[in-house]
Amino acid sequence: MNKKELELEIENLLLENGYELVELNVKNGQNPILEVYIYKEDGIGIDECKFVSDLIDNNIDTDSYFPNNYNLEVASPGLDRNLKTDGDLRRNLNKTLEIKLYQKVNDKKDLVADLIDFNETTIKVKNNDEILEINRDIIATMKQYIDFGRI
Repeated sequence: MNKKELELEIENLLLENGYELVELNVKNGQNPILEVYIYKEDGIGIDECKFVSDLIDNNIDTDSYFPNNYNLEVASPGLDRNLKTDGDLRRNLNKTLEIKLYQKVNDKKDLVADLIDFNETTIKVKNNDEILEINRDIIATMKQYIDFGRI
């Protein structure tokens, strides 16, 4: 089994159980690690991580990918994760993002704005009363905005 096949098997299993696969990483080495990041509309807690870990252990033949021992880590993606994929953008529609650009758009290289739409090549954000369309290839980083004043 290759990584893509493993990812597809895990993704299908998660979907059948009401979860979404956000990202899957394999860290090879003396003790390989399979990192599985999951999403669910009402949030991810320790119980969900344990459930998904058991689900993968009991339903996926990881021995064909990891012939020896490996560690399985299941977690939520976290608020500080860089948003990269269409799935990331879909999950963050109408949310406030912190965006850093490689080049200025309307004299701004760093902005905090609400994501209102996206497609394969651009994102559309609202910054105060201004609507900006930004090419995705000039985005250095894009993360959920955390307002520490409201915590």
